[in-house]
Amino acid sequence: MRPARWDSHLKRAGGQSFYLSGANDATRSTSYTHSNQKPVAAFRADRHRALAQKGGAGSFRSAEGPWTHRCAHSSGLESGFIAKLSMNGGRMSLPFSEPASAAPIKGGVRQSNSAKLLSADETIEVDEAKKAEDRLRRIEIWLAQAQRLSRTGTWVLDGTTRRFLYWSDESYRIWGFDPLQGLPSRDDMWERIHPDDGERVWGEVQEALREKRDFRSEFRILLPDETVKYLEANTHHEFSPLGALFEVICTNVDVTERKYAEQALRESERKHRQLIESVPCHFWSVTPNGEPICVNQRLRDYFGNRFEDRKRDMEVLQGVLHPDDVAETEKALNHAFQTGEPFQREHRLRRADGEYRWHRVRAEPQRDPDGQIVQWFGLSVDIDERKRSEERLCVQHTIAQILAEAAAIEEAAPRILRAIGEYLGWDVGALWRVDRQAGALRCIELWHKASIEVPEFERVSREFTFVPGLGLPGRVWSSLEPEYVPDVVSDENFPRVMTAEREGLHAAFGFPILLGSEVLGVIECFSREIRQPDQELLNMLATIGSQIGQFIERKRAEQALRESEAKFRDFAETASDWFCEMGPDYKFTLLSENAFGSGAADRIGTACWDHALDLETEPDKWRLLHETVFSRKPFRDFVYCGLSSDGSPMYVRASGKPLFDANGEFQGYRGTCADVTEIVRAQEALRENERSLRSAIDGIAGLVVVLAPNGELETVNRQCLEYFGRSLEWLKNWGTNDAVHPEDLPRVVEIFSRAMTSGLPYHVDSRLRGIDGEYRWFEARGVPVGDDSGRIVRWYVLLTDVDDRTRALARLDQMQSDLAHLNRLSMMGEMAASLSHEILHPIATARNNARAGMRFLEMDPPNLDEAREALGCVVRDADRAKDIVGRIRSQIKRAPPQKERFDFHEAINEVIVMVQSAITKSGISCSTRLMDGLVPVQGDRVQLQQVLVNLILNAVEAMSSIEDGTRELSIRTEQSQTGGILVAVHDSGPGVDPVNLKRVFEPFYTTKISGIGMGLSICQTIINGHGGRLWMSANEPRGAVFQFILPAVEESS
Repeated sequence: MRPARWDSHLKRAGGQSFYLSGANDATRSTSYTHSNQKPVAAFRADRHRALAQKGGAGSFRSAEGPWTHRCAHSSGLESGFIAKLSMNGGRMSLPFSEPASAAPIKGGVRQSNSAKLLSADETIEVDEAKKAEDRLRRIEIWLAQAQRLSRTGTWVLDGTTRRFLYWSDESYRIWGFDPLQGLPSRDDMWERIHPDDGERVWGEVQEALREKRDFRSEFRILLPDETVKYLEANTHHEFSPLGALFEVICTNVDVTERKYAEQALRESERKHRQLIESVPCHFWSVTPNGEPICVNQRLRDYFGNRFEDRKRDMEVLQGVLHPDDVAETEKALNHAFQTGEPFQREHRLRRADGEYRWHRVRAEPQRDPDGQIVQWFGLSVDIDERKRSEERLCVQHTIAQILAEAAAIEEAAPRILRAIGEYLGWDVGALWRVDRQAGALRCIELWHKASIEVPEFERVSREFTFVPGLGLPGRVWSSLEPEYVPDVVSDENFPRVMTAEREGLHAAFGFPILLGSEVLGVIECFSREIRQPDQELLNMLATIGSQIGQFIERKRAEQALRESEAKFRDFAETASDWFCEMGPDYKFTLLSENAFGSGAADRIGTACWDHALDLETEPDKWRLLHETVFSRKPFRDFVYCGLSSDGSPMYVRASGKPLFDANGEFQGYRGTCADVTEIVRAQEALRENERSLRSAIDGIAGLVVVLAPNGELETVNRQCLEYFGRSLEWLKNWGTNDAVHPEDLPRVVEIFSRAMTSGLPYHVDSRLRGIDGEYRWFEARGVPVGDDSGRIVRWYVLLTDVDDRTRALARLDQMQSDLAHLNRLSMMGEMAASLSHEILHPIATARNNARAGMRFLEMDPPNLDEAREALGCVVRDADRAKDIVGRIRSQIKRAPPQKERFDFHEAINEVIVMVQSAITKSGISCSTRLMDGLVPVQGDRVQLQQVLVNLILNAVEAMSSIEDGTRELSIRTEQSQTGGILVAVHDSGPGVDPVNLKRVFEPFYTTKISGIGMGLSICQTIINGHGGRLWMSANEPRGAVFQFILPAVEESS
C-alpha cells in the first residue's frame, strides 16, 4: 500500500486499526488468535474475497452477539486487510484497506513486503481497543454465567422484520432449541408454548403492544419430549419516535422447580390441615400472648365461630367458659403463658346452642432453636359423658353411703339433697314426706347452694302442703314417675311460681320415693338455668327414689343396711389417639409423639407388622389386611397385638385410608391408631365370665333361660335342652309353637310382655311340653339384670318343675271345697227349724190371701179389685218362699267356686233374712251399719255368705248362753285404708279367753260340746283365698268382734 493511500485509510478510520493476515491470524499488535476471534467476529480471507468479488460492501451478523461488520471493497485484496473498529450501539465497522500481502508495520519501519507498518499512535489505539474488547468479552462471559445460574434466558426480536436478532445460551437450553441450527423462528417458539396457555399469552402480548408498555407473564412450555416447564417472562418493547416497534427484548426465567416446590408446599399444608381436621377433638393454636392463629372446623362448629370473633383468649373464655370455671382457668392459663409450662385442665365450655359440656384441655408450647415460645398448640377433648357418668356414680355412691350410715330419713335428707345438688349441678333441693293422716305432702328439708339465697322460697315451701296432682310434688305423687319442668315461671300448675320467679328459679324436676307402688315422699330440685336432665338421669334418680323408699321401710324391720357391693372404677385420663402416615412401601413416615406409648421416632421406617406379636397366631386377619392395603383400599378398626415402646404387649386399633397424588399415583396411607389394650383384656375377661356363667347355669338344678333386654331368647342351659328335646332355634319361637300349653299361652304372653315393658320381675305358672309329649307344670321366675346406669342388659328366667306340687294343691283345694260344702250342710241342718218357719210363713200367708180372693169372687156381684189384690199378695208370698228356697239351695248344692263382681251389702241382707228366725228365737236385737258408696266385691258370693252365716250363728249361739244383760248383734261395713271393704260382726256374748285368742282359727279347735271346730278355720281359708284377712278381737264392754277385709276391685276387673 502506498503511504498516501495508507494515511488516507487511517484518517477515514478515525479509530483503532489492526491488520489481519491472509491466514486469518490476528496481528501481533492485537494478539488475537483463531480461538479468540469469535468475540470480534474476524472473518476468513475466503469470506472477504467473496465479499470483494461481489464488488461492493458486505455485512455479516454474528449469532454470538450484536456485532455488525461492514466491509469496504479494495481492489487487489488477497490475503489480509486493515480494519477500523468502532462501537456504535453494538455495531462494529470494518473498512477494508490494502491487500494483506503488505508487510507488517513495526516501530514505524516496514519490515517486509508481506505487511504494512503502523505508527506508534496507531499501535496505542489498537491496544486500547484490545483492552476494551477484553473487558467486553469478560462481561459477556459473566452475563452468560449469571443467566445460566439464575436460569434466565434472553432474546431480542427485530420489531420490523419480526425475526430474532439474538438468543442467549440459556434461552436455547430453556426452550430446548439446538444452537447449531441457528436462530429459531417466531413460529417455532409459539409452537412450544403450552396449548392451554397460548391464547392467554398471545392476548397479553397484544394488549401490551396496544398500550405500548412492558408486560410480565407466567406460562408453561411443552418440549418435544413432553417435558413441561414453567417460565416467567419479562418483555420490554422499544418504539421509534414515530411509535413504530423497533425491538423487543425479553428475559425468560425457568421457575419450574419453584412451581413444583409451591405445589409441594400447598400439598403439605393440605395434609396438615386434613390431619388437624381429622382429629376427633378441638384443635387450636395461639400466639405466645394468646391471640388465635388456627382452629379446626370442629371447634368452630362447637362454638359457632365465637372463638375467632375475639382477638384474645381471655376474651374468648369470658364468653364460652362456665362462670364457675372462669377464675381458675384464667389463673392456670396465665401461669402457663408466663412460665411456658404445659397447660392441662378440665372445665365446662358453652356450646353454640347454649349447653355447657365438660372438656379436658391440654396445651403445649412450640419453641424455636433459641428456646423462645413461638406459639401454643392445644387439644380440647369432650369428656362430658364421662364426667356425667362420674358425677352420677358419685351421687349413687354418696347416697348409698348416706343411707348406710343414717339412722332415719330426717338425718339423711339434708345430706342426700346436698349430694344431688353438688354433684349434678342443681341449686336448690327439697324433700317432701307423705303425711298419711292428712293425705298431703309436707316439706321436711330444703337445701340450697352456699352461693345462693332463697329465703322466701324456703319459707313458702315449708308452709305449703300438696295433695295429689297439685304442683310439681303433687304431680309426681299422682304419676309415680319422675317429671321435668323446663321453666316453672311458665308452668300453670306451680303454686309457688311468683316466689320462684322473684328468686330466679327456672328449671325443675322431681322424682318419687317409692316402696313398691306406694309413694313415701318426693324429692324436687331447681336451677337458675333452663336445663333439661336426660332420660338416663331421670331413670337413675327414680332408682335412687326407690332406694330411699326401701331404706325407710328397712329401718322399721332390719337392724342394718348392707353396704353396696358395687365397686366404682376410677376414670383414667382420656387417652388421645395417635396419628400416622405410611409411604408407598407401607413403612411409617410420620408418627405422633405418643405413638406406641412413646419413642415414636424408633418406629419411623418400619411397618406395623414388623413389631406384631400375632402374625403366626392369627394369620387370617393379617392376610385380609395385606389384601386390603396392597389393593389400596381403606381399612378401619383393625386390631392387632404389637410391642409398646417399653417392650410390653400392646393391643392397637388402627384405621387408615390410601393417599394418591394429583396424577393418581399411590403415596401411602394416612390414619389414626389407639391403644385398646384395656378394652381387649376386658373383652377377654367378659368371655371368660360368660364361660363361667355357662358352667354355672348348666349346674343349676332347673331350667335356666337367658333373654335379651327386648325379651328375645339368647341361650338356655343343658337341662332345658334335655327337657324339651328341641334345638335352641325352635325354643326361640316358644310363642308360636307348642312349647307352652295352648290354654296357658295367652296368659303367659300377657304377663311376659308386661314385664318386658315395665322392666319389673315377673312370676307365672304354666304347663310346658316335654320331650315325651306330656305337659308338666312349671313355675317361671324372671329377673332383670342391669348395668351401672340401671339399663337392663339381660333377663334370667328360672323354670322349676312344680307339677307334683300343683296337683297336690289342686287336690287340697278340692278337699277344702268339699269341707266347706259339708260345713254349709251342717249349718243348714242347724238352721232347719228356723228355715222351715221362714218357708212356711209366706206359704201360710199365701194360703190366707188365696182364700180371701175366693170369697171376693163369690160375692154378688164379685169384688174383682179386692180379688186382684189378694191374688197379687199370693204371688208375692210365693216368690218370697221361692227366694228363700233358692238361697238355701245355693248354700247346699255342690258347685266349683265362681268369682264374680257383686254388691256385698245385698249379700249381707240376704244372709240376715236366712238367719232372722234364729236371731229372733234367741231374743237378740240385730242392727246393721252399712257404709254407702262402697265399691263392689270380686269373689264367690256363696262362699262369702257362708262366712257371714258362720260368724252370725257363732255369735247367736254364744249370746244364747247369757242370761243377764242385753243380747246385741251388730254388723258394720266401712272402707279400709287400702281402698277395700272392712266387715265387722260385733256380739255381746261371753267373748273368748285371751289365752285362746290365737287358737280360735286352728282346725278342730272348739268350745262347743257338739262342735267339730272347723267353722272358723274354713272361714279363714275362704277369706285368705279372696286375698283378704280375718281376725278376732275383744268387744267392749264384753263379747267378741270378728273382722275381715276384702281387697278393692281393680278397674280392669
